[in-house]
Amino acid sequence: MLFSSPEFIFLFLPVVTLVTWALARQSDLAAKIFLIFASVVFYTISGFLDVVVLAVSLAANFALAMAIERGRHAKLYLIVGIVFDVAILGYFKYFDFLTDTVNTAFGREVSHGEFRHLPLAISFFTFQQIAFLIDVHRGRIRRPNLGNYVFFLFFFPHLIAGPITSYLPISRQVDLKRVFTPRVRNICFGLALFSVGLAKKVLIADPLGQYVKPFFAEPEALGFWTAWLSALGYSFQIYFDFSGYSDMAIGLGMLFNIRLPLNFASPYKSRSIQEFWRRWHITLSNWLRDYIYIPLGGNRHGSVRTYANLVATMLIGGIWHGAGWGFVVWGLVHGLGLAANRFYARMGMPRLPRAVAWPLTFLFVTFAWILFRSATLGDAIVHLEAMVDPAGIFTDSYRPFLTVANLNRMIALVVVAGLVAFLAPPAALIAGVTILPNRRAAMRAALWCGLIFGLALLAFTGQTSTNEFIYFRF
Repeated sequence: MLFSSPEFIFLFLPVVTLVTWALARQSDLAAKIFLIFASVVFYTISGFLDVVVLAVSLAANFALAMAIERGRHAKLYLIVGIVFDVAILGYFKYFDFLTDTVNTAFGREVSHGEFRHLPLAISFFTFQQIAFLIDVHRGRIRRPNLGNYVFFLFFFPHLIAGPITSYLPISRQVDLKRVFTPRVRNICFGLALFSVGLAKKVLIADPLGQYVKPFFAEPEALGFWTAWLSALGYSFQIYFDFSGYSDMAIGLGMLFNIRLPLNFASPYKSRSIQEFWRRWHITLSNWLRDYIYIPLGGNRHGSVRTYANLVATMLIGGIWHGAGWGFVVWGLVHGLGLAANRFYARMGMPRLPRAVAWPLTFLFVTFAWILFRSATLGDAIVHLEAMVDPAGIFTDSYRPFLTVANLNRMIALVVVAGLVAFLAPPAALIAGVTILPNRRAAMRAALWCGLIFGLALLAFTGQTSTNEFIYFRF
């Protein structure tokens, strides 16, 4: 079920919210159990196998966490748990990729069969469970509560595509008395943030996705202008799609007084690749830092080791995103970019002026997105070559991809998306205005959020809301 679907907005969400609020007035436990049940129903819609995989993973990880906490052979149980989680992720997500790679490299015919279903959100809940085991082993989590752990994993706002959360902050909130009792300020903020996220998804990301698709389907037909237009289109599509989901997730959490972590902070305003990763998919960046980069040694063992750790961390981040060489190279490119950024700073070189640093960072990210979006690494190379081939400036044609009317709409949408991404304040800041003491400013912000919510609802008639979020199958 999509957050941006009429079924969710007009049926699932109102029923779940009202029932939870009603139960919360009588019993915190009843409200928590109902929210868990509703979240299981929400996830079951994606497929019964998905629920089975998540339930098995949950049970195994909690049992291993209990064994780790007892102290005897704790490190062994931690290793078993991490191997178990990675094995499940590898089987469902990477088995086909690995066998195809082996077949190509060695001329073998290792068969992987026709079945390889990818459970929804498997990458997200795998990372969350690995972090849970490590935190128990480090002593950060003591005596984890099974009910809170189930809630932490299944809570439907963040279940599908994050933000990546930690057990401890969620558990502490769930343990508060009357936590699910409705609070006007949180409801106002949550609905405003959900509206902004919905507008990002339905009014910008979905139309851009439809326009961009034919360009990436036929990379060999790209010229200079069409290659750049599609690259920019996808850069804005993935930003508004994923940040829109995160805004909606955080807003939904606030309806139940559960604070989920910020995941985006206007990343396309960044002036370095390091700053970009502090603003883009913040919870993934924090996870990679805390559970990969620092355990590898971080910056504690000299410059060369630091650069190697940065590259290795981002390489793992690329592999986490998907089973394909494009994701691997995308992660490698960002790792090298972070290493170069750090080297430049350590050499004491003058800081680049904003007018130079900002476009350089955005162009770097945009070029890298081609690796992320293209069906194959070969297609990505063709696309990138077209972007730097001046011969295509005078011979390029949009006709293999779009009609004149759709071309004009796409260009206009790319311009609007760019203005919003580069100039508009973060969504959380916009939503925060609705709960300011200044009633006039709060009412004005609420009206604007209501307006864009209405425009997003009107877009349902165009069936744009049926498009899945990009990160749903990562």
